[in-house]
Amino acid sequence: MDTLTLASTPEDAAALRAAEAHHARLVGELTARVTLLLTGAGRDPVAGRRIHRGLLAFCDRAILPHLSAAEAVLYPAARALPEARLLIDSLIAEHACLTSLVGALRSADPAGAIADARALQVLLEEHLAKETGLVLPLLAMAPGIRLSVLHADLDRRLATGPPVTGPHPAPESAETGETGETGETGEADGGCDGSCGCGGAGACGGAEESGGS
Repeated sequence: MDTLTLASTPEDAAALRAAEAHHARLVGELTARVTLLLTGAGRDPVAGRRIHRGLLAFCDRAILPHLSAAEAVLYPAARALPEARLLIDSLIAEHACLTSLVGALRSADPAGAIADARALQVLLEEHLAKETGLVLPLLAMAPGIRLSVLHADLDRRLATGPPVTGPHPAPESAETGETGETGETGEADGGCDGSCGCGGAGACGGAEESGGS
């Protein structure tokens, strides 16, 4: 079934494709950055610190804003659909786990951040797969809901988010590390209560065991 069949209008079909592409970019860049951390943190401490800062900067400018925008724009519309209510509740619980994992990354050194980075990658990939495969098609097919309007609102929120200081180049090799990126320091966010399926173990430490790529 193609996107035009799923969507009620060509505009909604275009919005569905754009949202899917955005999800793929988030997962792709996070995977690249986590892979750099896994391969580079132990080999070169200086590069490891740069990669770690770059990963945190990416979380701050891309992942966390996406979670906030989706919860503000897409989820209320989807939760109004009886068949999506429990799904949306579970996705909101996963947001707490994802945010907690970013907090754990922020408070760890590069070597200690590896497990949390991998858990973040796995959970985000599974989370966005649910948004792509379940939430977006439900919104696209629902009568009275214009996915194109929701997606435009989400784009506006992402475009007008908090300003980020400094350039953010694409990930470089683990040997050279990353340049020009800074990560803010701070305390880890509060842990999840286990409702996302992590069991409430620390900062969603069980996420890594729930799947892989």
